[in-house]
Amino acid sequence: MNARYNFACTLAKYLNDTKGALDMLGPAFEKLGAGLVNHAKIDPDLDCVRDDPRSKAMLEAAERQQIGLTAIKSYRSQR
Repeated sequence: MNARYNFACTLAKYLNDTKGALDMLGPAFEKLGAGLVNHAKIDPDLDCVRDDPRSKAMLEAAERQQIGLTAIKSYRSQR
């Protein structure tokens, strides 16, 4: 999945291809860990896509997924 993220960074930074970058990031954000999701929020390679509504929606969905996974792990550890 990191390959998709890295390719999206290349598309965004060097080719200014917002659509292509977001197309690559969609599946990556579904699988990224919390650390990489947080990094994506500040990664300068993604500056040109950060304000795009699709990018914001993907990041929010990835964050919600991480919150859900954390809650499940916490619940399971308490049983």
